[in-house]
Amino acid sequence: MSQLAPATIEPMSAGAVTAELAEASVVGQRAQVQANLDRAKARLEAEGCANVSTLIVEGRPGQAIVEAAAE
Repeated sequence: MSQLAPATIEPMSAGAVTAELAEASVVGQRAQVQANLDRAKARLEAEGCANVSTLIVEGRPGQAIVEAAAE
């Protein structure tokens, strides 16, 4: 999976960070994450895995994983 999700963050401008700029960055990062998950899901399904689902959550990783698993 690590091959599908590069650990890079898009560069930000050196100027002031506005709410709009921060939101645009988050939207772009979410789109990239969703694309990575979609590729991973397609690959798993192509290899015969059934009922593959993906989920993007925000927050502290441990807590977010526990909360997502409880749903």
